[in-house]
Amino acid sequence: MVGAYREQRAGAERIAWLIRYRVSDVRKRWENDTLWDYRRELAVPLSTKAVTLLGSATCVIGACQAMVAAAQVAPLGATRSTAIALAAGFLTVRAWLRIVLERRRHAADKAEVAQVRAACDAAFLRWKEKLADKPSDREMAAWLDCDRKVLMDEALRHYKLSMSDLIAHAFIEAPGTPTRRARLKHGPWRYTRYRLTLFLLTSDGIRQFRADLDFEEGAFRGHERTNYRYESVAAVLVRQAERDERKFELALVNGERIRVDVLTSGTEELLVDETLGEVSEVTLDSAGLGHTLHVLEGVAAEGKRWITQERERKADRVRPGA
Repeated sequence: MVGAYREQRAGAERIAWLIRYRVSDVRKRWENDTLWDYRRELAVPLSTKAVTLLGSATCVIGACQAMVAAAQVAPLGATRSTAIALAAGFLTVRAWLRIVLERRRHAADKAEVAQVRAACDAAFLRWKEKLADKPSDREMAAWLDCDRKVLMDEALRHYKLSMSDLIAHAFIEAPGTPTRRARLKHGPWRYTRYRLTLFLLTSDGIRQFRADLDFEEGAFRGHERTNYRYESVAAVLVRQAERDERKFELALVNGERIRVDVLTSGTEELLVDETLGEVSEVTLDSAGLGHTLHVLEGVAAEGKRWITQERERKADRVRPGA
């Protein structure tokens, strides 16, 4: 099915409803013993076979009698005429059968295509009606923001901190496993499962809080916590692999590396008038990678001094005339 829509860059997820319908239709016809009905519909009726055999036998008998009579009068001419008649008759019957069978096949294919198209259109309308109340991308973004706030509150409660104790905080959203994904045209990827990583920057150090989010149920599972000082951050980088895959990596001085697969490949699911870079940038911006890199790269470069220097830079930006 994907191959049939290959010119439109259709991924399997976009036509999953059509695949499900076609499979269910085949299964239903198999269970009802109607899967091979077209063979019986296109089979030649028994009466037609009987008439054809009777007519062929009569024709052969008449031709044999005519050849015997002609051979008695002019043997050479009868032989030559018989050979020409047989060759011409063979070619004529063969061409006639091909034309008749092709017309019949074309009519049957046309009727079948019309029937399948009507059934698929009906299935599409049913699927469209089922998705009529689906949430918009803006609503899903708002729900995800609420989930981030819930995780933030859970982390603050665990560490017994308040918002005033934080110097800065940053999120990274990555697809969970297993997950399904979808998006609107020119929009970021939305997943059924997320892996959220939260960085809390306090005066004493960095607290990292990670959890798996079941976006459909709105539930967090698999919590992980890591704490380290500013001096422990050695490097922060984003690796860009083939097909624009992005991996966030935080290296600590003790050799430990914290890796997050922020963006997976989606080349095969691009829509018309889209580029891979455009989709990647929108998704990365939605995942909060830009702000997180700004915060952690500053910490990796300046250490704890980044706190006071960042405050001074913010003060300079808001100072009149600066």
